[in-house]
Order: sequence, then C-alpha cells, then structure tokens
Amino acid sequence: MSSDHSPYASQSPVEKEEIIRIRGLNKIYRLYDKHSLRMREALHPLGKIYHRKFYALRNMDLSVGKGEILGIVGRNGAGKSTLLQILSGVLEPTSGVVDVKGKITALLELGTGFNPELTGLENIYFHGTIKGIAKAEMDKLLEDILDFAGIGDFINQPLKTYSSGMRARLGFALASHMDPQILILDEVLSVGDVLFKRKCFAKMEEVFQAGCTVIYVSHATNSINEICSRAILLDRGELILDGPPRLITTYYQRMLFDESYPDEKIRREILELNRDQAAKEAFFREIQHIQPEDAAAETTAFDPDDDGDHTRAIFVPGFKASSTIITRNAEVDIQDVRIQTVSGNIVNFLVPNEEYHLCFRAVFREEFEKVILGFRIKSLRGTKLLTARLNPGDKPLRGVKGGEVVDVDCRWTCNLLHGTYSIDLRVTTPGRECNLATMISDALVFKVQKTELGSQQSGVVFLNHKASVNRSSFR
Repeated sequence: MSSDHSPYASQSPVEKEEIIRIRGLNKIYRLYDKHSLRMREALHPLGKIYHRKFYALRNMDLSVGKGEILGIVGRNGAGKSTLLQILSGVLEPTSGVVDVKGKITALLELGTGFNPELTGLENIYFHGTIKGIAKAEMDKLLEDILDFAGIGDFINQPLKTYSSGMRARLGFALASHMDPQILILDEVLSVGDVLFKRKCFAKMEEVFQAGCTVIYVSHATNSINEICSRAILLDRGELILDGPPRLITTYYQRMLFDESYPDEKIRREILELNRDQAAKEAFFREIQHIQPEDAAAETTAFDPDDDGDHTRAIFVPGFKASSTIITRNAEVDIQDVRIQTVSGNIVNFLVPNEEYHLCFRAVFREEFEKVILGFRIKSLRGTKLLTARLNPGDKPLRGVKGGEVVDVDCRWTCNLLHGTYSIDLRVTTPGRECNLATMISDALVFKVQKTELGSQQSGVVFLNHKASVNRSSFR
C-alpha cells in the first residue's frame, strides 16, 4: 500500500487539509454498583452522587488530513470503538469538539445498521435511504454491490439467516461502493475466507487511490503496517502515541508482551516519545531510507544510494536501525547479531541469490525447561515476509541451564529483491506463564542491492526462475 498521503512523507499535518478535527474530546459513562442506586440518585432531594465516572475517552485531540489512511491500535477497552462510534454519529460525546467534513461511510461491526428481519437486498436499499441516497442511484450501484458480495441467492433471504462471513461480505461491499469521502473500518477483515479478504484489500487500495480518507482499526499489526500511512495508539481512553505505523505497532506490541516493565512505566515512556516530534520524524525518515553515518573507505567505490549494478556484499558502517526495541521478560540476552558471508565477512549490503549466515548468541542467566529460538524478516513498512524457528529438527532445546550460552548460525539464501529489510529475533520458553522470554524488534537492518540479476524485476521475492518459451505456427 502506498504511503504517499502520510504527513511524515511529504508535508506536515499542519499543511494538510483537515477533514477530521477533534479537540478536548471526552466520553464519560456513569457506573453504579447496583441498579437501585441509579434511581436513588435521580430522586435524591439534595442531588447526592451514587455513581463513579468512567472515561471511555479522555481529553483527546486529533487531526486527520484529507486522503490519510489512519490506523488505530490499542488493547481491549482502550476506546477505539467508542471513538469510531462518535465519528460516525452513533454516539454523542460528553464534551469536546468533533468537526467532520465530508460524507462518512462506516462499517463498525458485522451487521451494524442492518435490520436482521429484512433481506439482504432490502437492507441495501434501507442503508441507502439512511444515507440520503435516492433509489435510482442505488439501482445503478446494485449490480456492483451484489457482484462484490458474491452471496448469490442469499441476497433474497433475511439477514438473520446469514453467517458472520456473509454479513461481512455484504457490509464491506455496501460500504466500499457508496463513494465515501471518509471510510471507517473496525476489524472488518477479521472474518471471511482468504480469497474474499484479498478482494477486500484490492478494493481498499482502489478506494485509497481515489483519495478517500480512511480510519482503520485492527489488532493485526501487520495490516496496520501494510495499509496505513499513519497510526495512533490508544490506552485507557487516551491517545498516547501518534506517528509512523511501524513506530506505533512496535510500541503497541511492547505494551502487550513486555511484562518486565510496569504498565505505568511503559506509558510514561510512550507519552514522552509522543511529545518528541523530531524523534518520530527521524524514525520515519530512517525506515523510508536508512542513511549510513559514515561509509568510510567502502563508499569510495560504492554509493549506497546508487541504483547501479553491484555484485559483491559489503559492510557499510553506521547502517543500523535506531528503531531497535528490546522486550525482556526473563533473564535471557541476545547478543552479537550479525549477517556474514560464507567466507565469514560481516555484511549489511547483500547480493540476491547468494548464501549468508545469520548469527547471534543467546545468553541464559536462569534455567529453562524448554527453549525455542526464532527470527522474522520484515519489509521496510514492517510487513512480515518470513517467521521461522531456528531449533535443530524444529524441536525445543531442553534443560537449558543458567550460565549456558547458545550460539546460533542459520545459513540462508537471499531470495529477496532490491530493498531494505529488518530482522526480529526472539527466544520463547514454552510452559511458563509468559512464554516470551526475550524479543528484539529490528535487531538489525540490511539492504539488498539492485544487481543486473534483478534489474528487470520488481516486488520483494527473487525466485531464481527460468522460463522455457517455444514458438510455433498454427494452421
């Protein structure tokens, strides 16, 4: 997915035309220990308070520019759905300003806005009426909606007979064909078969390219990284981090998995980062094109920014990620992470179709019954390209003692095309309450050079393919 609309890519958020503007937004619910207290409070002659306040959203400020694709992540109860419902007009805020310019189409939950007693076809026209769309216009859209949904004769059956996947098909088909200026999606791709999901992503790309502003909520960090140009992290009703998707999803995963840090300490760290706009913009520039600090003598014969043909792997000093984040829940350290050639030279600018060694050392300072070592290769935007175990025979290491050192040497062929990639490393310990012992996100970065071998290809994966083409005449 393109990130051309990111405020970090070409212009600041201030320069973009605001299509959504939120200032001082609060949504407060009154909680009572017993139902009777609600009535007692309402009738009390002195106005005695029997409730306590729950902030579903607290003092939120947010601006979304026209054409942005904003991802929203956060744990359950963080306020994601409440925010979307307020933007969609389903809920009223307790206080604050919500200014939305443009026609909103929202797909918040499966079946939201549908009448289960009506047929699928009747629901299509019912939804159009709610949106103020004339029947004649809906008639023109109908064929495309039905074709996209692909639910056949079920379109004439009551919605209450639909499976969750069928409701998702109809809901997404309807939302995506209503020519929205603002499209709000809440976990809509969590159901349905893989072919329909691929169809949805293709349609979303079409909507994005048309300049539609999209608000997308998902627990799937991979899709946030792929789809969104910007993301925010919500926690306990507060917006605590706003920035590039990979930055947001990395810290979100740390909140989920890092048990060695108290929640409040992680929150303070994230809130401090959120105030540092320069650090966030530097992170974005880095993942877009990581610049070496000092290429030293190697760069006299090699320019890392040169798209010419290069046929040898080299090491460029300073070419490293400042986005590295370590999560430690146990006394395990990952050290000395490197990529080596078969001859033993450390490199970070690789050549396609050559073999390399991924090497690192795991130092155990306590005893573990079982240990699993793994790695992940990600694209520049954070898309997972490969997740794999590194244990011999794919079996856990057993009886690892405190003070033991495990050296890992993984030999692999670089079947990747020109681009910048990163590697995550993790040590898991099955059987423990928290089985993630240690994880390093962006443990290292490497670049695959554009060589003559891959100059006529695009994408990510190099297949080393060879084609046979035979020509003949026909009568």
